[in-house]
Amino acid sequence: MSKHTRGPLKVVTNADGIVDIYAEAYDGFPVASHIDGHDWHAGDNVTPSVIANAHLLAAAYTSYDKHCGERAVECAKSDLLGELLEACEAALNDMINNARSYGGDENEFPSVIKLRDAIAKATGE
Repeated sequence: MSKHTRGPLKVVTNADGIVDIYAEAYDGFPVASHIDGHDWHAGDNVTPSVIANAHLLAAAYTSYDKHCGERAVECAKSDLLGELLEACEAALNDMINNARSYGGDENEFPSVIKLRDAIAKATGE
């Protein structure tokens, strides 16, 4: 498998409404110029959902690139971040149950608070 272009990626909309996804370390050519069957370079039907999809692609790409490096494609295909979220939820439940079983307050532990906040951020809660 060939190596992917390193991120982070950014979405750029020019004055004509043309949308492109660029890699910051790339040579000025867009990494992606088509989504949802629309040609972004021709300004063809650039709707809010096309722009939102471009941002989602750029954010997911950047996250996997940041956290997995050269293994980003493999990690994304196996949904590694989804598995990590499930593991974090299980670990948080174990930590809370352990603290409560000893009569303690789980909120006394910075790691519980940090993990709870990260899960809430990831799930939108």
